[in-house]
Amino acid sequence: MGTLEIENTGDHPQHPKLANYRYRMTGPVHGGGTDHWHEGTLKDVERGRGYWAHVKEVINAVDCESQPMAEA
Repeated sequence: MGTLEIENTGDHPQHPKLANYRYRMTGPVHGGGTDHWHEGTLKDVERGRGYWAHVKEVINAVDCESQPMAEA
């Protein structure tokens, strides 16, 4: 499987109510190593909604159809 890292950038003017996040998705490469899958940002996120809502926003932001997995 892969890894999703979500980091609060700490630069939103309405912090702690709202936040900006940076995210990065990585995963294993057949034979070893790590592959960079996708990265991006989320802006003006309501922090009170909880971390699962942030994960859902990242997944919704990724265009999975245009990023097919490589053949092993």
